[in-house]
Amino acid sequence: GIPSGKLWATCNVGASYPEEFGDYFSFQEFKKSYLNGKPVFQEPIIYPEVDFTAKPGGWYGGWIVPDIADYQELFYYTTFKYGSRNGVYGAYFTGKNGNSLFLPFSGTILEDGLYNNDQYSDFLVSTIYLTSSESGEKNCYCVSFGSDAPDFSSTPKYYGHPLRMCYKP
Repeated sequence: GIPSGKLWATCNVGASYPEEFGDYFSFQEFKKSYLNGKPVFQEPIIYPEVDFTAKPGGWYGGWIVPDIADYQELFYYTTFKYGSRNGVYGAYFTGKNGNSLFLPFSGTILEDGLYNNDQYSDFLVSTIYLTSSESGEKNCYCVSFGSDAPDFSSTPKYYGHPLRMCYKP
């Protein structure tokens, strides 16, 4: 385990198995959109602020959208390696107790569709990122991994990302 005692969900929000991508969420809202049975991006309603206490898909009772500190703890107290699960590539994070978490390469949804779902992933993080532009536009952080070790990057707030919840006991 990790020192805080946080537990990570087995699957992405909207998935039934660890290797399934699940649903994609933008920083602006937690609303699902589908085309031909697949989650897709549609122009979201822009809210002035995001309320990360509103849980997607009915996740209540201690489940949270992880922030940068949650992922930093995961990275620091686990061993990281790339691998596959049932033919889906992704990353394993294994704790000293032998338990592991698999995050699939599920790509990102941009304006015109799903990109790089077999090469990398950007998981949504609840931390706001203020750009240095004069407009003060708000983006979000995401956890990026693919060819390198996991790291944080900023992403436009309207891109769609998979989401893995964690539980604060």
